Amino acid sequence: DEVWIFQLLPVVGVSEVTKKRLQAVLSSSAVKVGVGLHEDYRDLCRHHFPSMKSASGVVDLQDIVRPYGLRSTGLRALAAMFLCRRIAKVSPTQRSAQQMSNWGNAQLTQAQIWYAAVDAWAGWKLYGVMRSLFEESEQWAPPRRLLITDG
Repeated sequence: DEVWIFQLLPVVGVSEVTKKRLQAVLSSSAVKVGVGLHEDYRDLCRHHFPSMKSASGVVDLQDIVRPYGLRSTGLRALAAMFLCRRIAKVSPTQRSAQQMSNWGNAQLTQAQIWYAAVDAWAGWKLYGVMRSLFEESEQWAPPRRLLITDG
C-alpha cells in the first residue's frame, strides 16, 4: 500500500506537467479516498483544472457512514471509531492551524507535510477497514465518478 501526496502549485499555461497532473486526478485506476472530498475537488477545479467536470475512482468516507447516522464523521472521529487510533500527536489547535495554514506557499512546512501525510494515510487505512466491514452491505459506496459543481 502506498499513499502519495502531491503539492499542486500553479503552472502557467497548459504544459505536460498540467496534463500529467490532470490524468492522475481523473484516473479511475487510482482510488482517491478522503473525507469531505466534494469541496477538495471543487477547489482543484477552480484553481488548477478549470475544464474538469468530474473525476473517477473517488470515495468520500462520509458517504459510506452517512446511512448509519453517526454524529461525528470527520477524519479524526472516523479514525477513532474504525482504526482505534487518534490522529496526529498535535493538539486540536495545532491541527486546526495546519489545516488553515497557507497551502499555496511554494515551500510547505514540515508540520504541513506531516498533516497531509497523516491525513492521506488515515484515509487509506479507513477505506480498507470500511471496505471489509461494509462491502457486503447495500450502503457500500465503491469508487465512483464525482460530479464537480459550484454549489
